[in-house]
Amino acid sequence: MEYISSMNLGEFLEAVSDCKEKIEIRESNDRRTRVSGLEYDSRRCGNGCLFFCKGEKFSARYAEEAQKKGAVAIIYPAGIGSDAEKLISALPVTVVKVRNISRTMAIAAARFYGDPMSKMRSIAVTGTKGKTTAVHYINSVLGKNPEIKSGILNDFLDENAPRLTTPEAIDFHKAARNALDSGCTHIVCEISSQAQKTERTYGIRFDYGCFLNLGTDHISPKEHKDMEEYYGCKASLIRNCSSAVINTGDPYGKRLYDELPEEIKKITFSVYGKDADFYAGKITEGRYGCDFRVYRKSSVKGSPIMTSGAGKFNSVNALCAYAVCRTEGLSERQIFCGILEGKPKGRCERFETFDGKITVVVDYAHNAMSFEGILESVGKTDKNTPVTVIFGCPGDKAFCRREELAKICSERSDAVVICDDDGGKEGYENISREMSGYFLKYTRSKKARLSALRISFTKDRKLALRYAMENAAEKRGKSMILMLGKGAEEKMKTGDEDVTCESDLMLAENEIKRYDTAKNAGDIFRRIKRRSKDKILVKLGRSEAISREFALSLPYLRKYGIGVCGICDVKDSETVRQSCFKEGIACVLYRSEDQCSEIKAKISADMRMGILPLVTYAGDGDGAVRKMNMLCKFDDAVYLEENKGILETGIGRLRKLTVRRAEIIARMTGSSPVSEALEVLKHGINEVALIDGTSSKALACYALGTGYKGTVITERKKVSRIPERKNRCADLSDSVTEEKETDR
Repeated sequence: MEYISSMNLGEFLEAVSDCKEKIEIRESNDRRTRVSGLEYDSRRCGNGCLFFCKGEKFSARYAEEAQKKGAVAIIYPAGIGSDAEKLISALPVTVVKVRNISRTMAIAAARFYGDPMSKMRSIAVTGTKGKTTAVHYINSVLGKNPEIKSGILNDFLDENAPRLTTPEAIDFHKAARNALDSGCTHIVCEISSQAQKTERTYGIRFDYGCFLNLGTDHISPKEHKDMEEYYGCKASLIRNCSSAVINTGDPYGKRLYDELPEEIKKITFSVYGKDADFYAGKITEGRYGCDFRVYRKSSVKGSPIMTSGAGKFNSVNALCAYAVCRTEGLSERQIFCGILEGKPKGRCERFETFDGKITVVVDYAHNAMSFEGILESVGKTDKNTPVTVIFGCPGDKAFCRREELAKICSERSDAVVICDDDGGKEGYENISREMSGYFLKYTRSKKARLSALRISFTKDRKLALRYAMENAAEKRGKSMILMLGKGAEEKMKTGDEDVTCESDLMLAENEIKRYDTAKNAGDIFRRIKRRSKDKILVKLGRSEAISREFALSLPYLRKYGIGVCGICDVKDSETVRQSCFKEGIACVLYRSEDQCSEIKAKISADMRMGILPLVTYAGDGDGAVRKMNMLCKFDDAVYLEENKGILETGIGRLRKLTVRRAEIIARMTGSSPVSEALEVLKHGINEVALIDGTSSKALACYALGTGYKGTVITERKKVSRIPERKNRCADLSDSVTEEKETDR
């Protein structure tokens, strides 16, 4: 519902009295004119709105257009130019000249929308990299408290508002009002240095200000003239917060801590040192996530944290979220679950081909710090794997970034494809020409790993990825492709326009499918044999949709020689049989798992002949899985359940879990599916998959290695080492996190 303000023109003039220089009121009663809206884009103006003349591209004709559409006042900045000022002054509406247009917009927006930010707990996050991830972590954790309704400010923007890291003041306060009217008690915001420089958040005092890091980025005539100005803009945000949450592991964070006034409460965190209030230890990196323990100065016992985004750099963002939310009073379990589920879309998303030959990682990395972080992570988790980096640089800004990225890629990658990335007015051709010079310089250095012959230029991002994948397919062994910069974004800045485009996520998914389709069935079959997926035990959840999708998968599995044994409730057996019959699948029904010991050999023979043995149970279905595996020794166990049952703790985001990680999840979340999977793994199963069984051909996708929604838990080496624990998944108190972790 549209927010209705009671502000009139006179109240607006009073609110911005410190900013205005000159007022020209056309009618004596204009001060009582009700203001219906605030706009800085003449295309969105309507009757009763105030129109703000802002931006270096502003033209006086925009003010004229706004007046014709019903604007009751035009507000313009000093220094706009004499010709423009003369034209605006001649318009038949109230005209206001102000010293600072951005500050005026911020004051007016807060007044018009009822100062919504003061009515919610507010958390602001700033830094060169990691802002979006940290914001999602914090918001996800806050949402675990039933007494809190949290939101990310940018999620409440109108559809026609420009997508900036930090919105313009009018859009910012309108989004905050939308959040407040939706019932939000807490709001989390990304605040960029540009927003601080242009005073988009002027007048707002945040409850928490989080400083992540500062790197050499955004230095250009249009952004910041030097690092000192860049740091000053970041610091100005933190100085205007009640509590400062600072990464003292960053040199600029240490400086900020020392410079803050005493009246601001300081909370520190660090991945690299034990002097902070919250610090990380026992950091473990993997392809599918990063785990660590959080320690406090006052205690030697740590609390486990697990991220679904790979890379040690993610631990900084997660640690920031922990520091904020623990200070705000959330429990360690709530923080664990929130961070586990909180990864934003398009951050370190992995896609793998059927044959395991090519991995594509999609990420938003776009500056020196984020490039170094993701390349370092890949170097640790995928050692000796050739790395191709696909990226571009934006036009008209961040000029220093181009040389920095060329240097980093020359030293840490094996191939590079330069493509378009918001080329703007400068254009892809000019940017790539400059990048070519930097690569020529750094590929000649002694530290260079990249050859000048392995640098390619392809404007279209889809063609760039296809080219990289075709080159990877021709090589022996595995290859890693990093597609960086755009993530899940579906807009490309071309000239002055934002052009709709396919996101990198969609491109990666489609190109992986294209590659897999081109591979013949023999390759897939050989891969399945290498994975030892000859016999799969499947437990079906109670759903007609699951029965139908289960039956649809079976012909594909038969084609590749995979035997399947299904287990279902007695009441569902007829539904499963009918679904199989419709798909032409022979089905033999065994009434109880207790009777199967007598006919164990018959079940195995049925599976070899392509007949589906269907075992029903009247009691404990999870017990049936264990008993059947003890009898017939399956390779894998698969649980097909409704989305709600399997993915209730958000583990569907984690495609691969080791036993160690699964145990932490089971202990911290009380997830019964994960606990059951751990029990089944003890009895010789290679993998246990927890899959949303209502997705099309979910079981076949799992067997072929891709395309399913769910999680696989696997520990092929010495599974017997899993320690016995009583009540592993009981409703434990927060003190469970203080249990000593078993090192593996």
